[in-house]
Amino acid sequence: MADSHLITPFPAEINRYYFGTWLSGFTDGEGCFRLYLNGATKTPAAKFAISLRRDESDILQLIHSYFLCGAVDLRDPKPPSKPQAVFRVDKGIDLATIIVPHFEQFPLMAKKRLDFGLWAQAVRLIYSVSLRPIRLRWTEEDRNQFYDLQDTLHEQREYR
Repeated sequence: MADSHLITPFPAEINRYYFGTWLSGFTDGEGCFRLYLNGATKTPAAKFAISLRRDESDILQLIHSYFLCGAVDLRDPKPPSKPQAVFRVDKGIDLATIIVPHFEQFPLMAKKRLDFGLWAQAVRLIYSVSLRPIRLRWTEEDRNQFYDLQDTLHEQREYR
């Protein structure tokens, strides 16, 4: 797996507003808003990701340069799966101050907008908890609120 954390400048010839609207539509089809428990500490966490075939990684690099955060990972899964490229953002500050505001300015239009609403609430919770002194982080009430959002997100994703 190779990682690309270097962010290239966003091309001046591309209109950022139009790209932002396109990106929200693209995310409706290809994006993922994920809530999970991180590692052995079981700390609540969130991630935004877009996965594509590796031969389409140029668009992920462009998205990376648009957001000015995150990373593009190149993955070689076991056959018969094909090589993949994944743009991901998992830092709480980037999710709360860049990703959430983007999708509030350029709203999703398909069913994924429901996922985003719950996910954004959880991101705001994670970020607000991260700003507290360490000894005051993640109260039982905070964790229960996160678990409720996570459960509701999974339930609404079920195919009906």
